[in-house]
Amino acid sequence: MEPLLKSVTASNGDLESLDLIRLAVLCQSVADSESIDSCTAREALALRQEWALLVARDAPPSSSFAKHEEIQKEKSVLKGRMVDFLSRL
Repeated sequence: MEPLLKSVTASNGDLESLDLIRLAVLCQSVADSESIDSCTAREALALRQEWALLVARDAPPSSSFAKHEEIQKEKSVLKGRMVDFLSRL
């Protein structure tokens, strides 16, 4: 396993303390790793791409409170899925 992943995936709590950007970077690292099977790499890449789409939807930040709240909720759900995925590695 890559050193970056090994240092962070020690526990689920470690992952939960990371912000969404760092989790997206870890997912990209998994996707790029030659030691990861292709199915896992595709899942990691899909999570990272989903993050990129959410960021794009929120740039510039919406003046609509409801839309902002919806995107924040989607980010929170995505973070949970990233933590779950990375904790299984």
